[in-house]
Amino acid sequence: MTVILTNEERELIASYGQGSVPRYTSYPTAPNFQCGFNPHVKEKWLSNLNLSDPVSLYLHIPFCREICWYCGCNTKATQSDKPIEAYIKWLIQEIEQAGALLPGRLTASHIHWGGGTPNLLQVEEFSAILQAVRNHFDIDPETEHAIEIDPRYCSDDLIKALPSLGINRVSLGIQDFNLKVQQAINRVQSYELVKSCVEKLRAVGIYNINFDLILGLPFQTLESFEETLELSKSLNPSRLAVFGYAHLPQRLPHQRLIPTEKLPNSEERFLLNKLAKQRLLELGFVEIGLDHYALPDDTMSAQLDSHELTRNFQGYTTDKATSLLGFGVSSISQFKEGYCQNWSTTKDYYEAVAKGNLPVNRGLALDEDDLIRAEIIQQIMCQKKLDLATLPGGVEAALPAWLSSLDKLKQLESAGLLILGVEKLNVTDLGRIFLRVIANAFDAYSKDNLTRHASTL
Repeated sequence: MTVILTNEERELIASYGQGSVPRYTSYPTAPNFQCGFNPHVKEKWLSNLNLSDPVSLYLHIPFCREICWYCGCNTKATQSDKPIEAYIKWLIQEIEQAGALLPGRLTASHIHWGGGTPNLLQVEEFSAILQAVRNHFDIDPETEHAIEIDPRYCSDDLIKALPSLGINRVSLGIQDFNLKVQQAINRVQSYELVKSCVEKLRAVGIYNINFDLILGLPFQTLESFEETLELSKSLNPSRLAVFGYAHLPQRLPHQRLIPTEKLPNSEERFLLNKLAKQRLLELGFVEIGLDHYALPDDTMSAQLDSHELTRNFQGYTTDKATSLLGFGVSSISQFKEGYCQNWSTTKDYYEAVAKGNLPVNRGLALDEDDLIRAEIIQQIMCQKKLDLATLPGGVEAALPAWLSSLDKLKQLESAGLLILGVEKLNVTDLGRIFLRVIANAFDAYSKDNLTRHASTL
């Protein structure tokens, strides 16, 4: 299909598409967490959890067979299983240490395995970790139990075992189906391989399948990316995430292997985004927030309609838990009181757990202003609108944040990205691609020319 840039869009890209802003999977965002955060604070927050409130669990597996050059995750390459085996021992110990601090058994309403490549684990290793989880958490029959899978390393034995482990949703890392793009990012996997993996998952009863795509990769063109969208639809995933590539070679040395001169520029990224939206809507998907799409009968589409959709460190989610407990290297835990992040190296992580301590390195206690701005940004990112009257505490509590952001909001309104009302705003269709820019107007921690976040487009 043909997509073109209008003069208005070209002006917007020049004004708002050249910088970098957070993805707002949290507020405040992780770069604002403070180093040297006291692990005893997390101990208190764990003990304060309400037994009647469900929690979400995140389990991080920081190993891959090789590093994909676009990757921004905390992971390392290993051809041996021994480092993985050692890590599992410490991961289980962390779960037990945290579990001992809980006020009692909690219900896990959502479990997510991320990485890295979680599917490098053996079935017995999954079972051992899940037993540690069950020692302290009840897993609800309705729990969404999801895992990220690299199709290149997914054995038939693991696929067959997934339902018995309770896993009912799988996210497959696709990125792009074009061979030239795949070679440029060190992630070669054929359409036939992915198709075979999808068919095997459905054969064992797993029908909730997500695809992760990335736009803005080297050598991507409108024609090649449209083919990737078509091929993706042919496999009928229930959800599609279409993330913008975050090129941060100063922080991620392996990204220096990507030919920078072959990356799409801001205008080309905008067109790729515009293409993805138009084509996926034509193919029957529902647009979810900024960079997610779902089939109409998926629970994410239903929660979008009922205004129950939320956003956390995994992106848009149907998870209703207000607390998230992260286990493993670099994992982030979210409480009503604030955030905690584990050590990002296995060495520091192991040392902390070995001493019987929670392996916390960074964190942030939230004040009243943080909580209000977090609710504002959540509403903008999930509903593409904001009404102060619907926020906890109402207009009176949110008014200072609104007034301090009003000048920026008026500029964004003049640019056609939103429509302002009385203590409310609505994002225009043109403003959807700049949703993070609109949210950034309420970010009290934001600084000019940030280079630690993803590109605006």
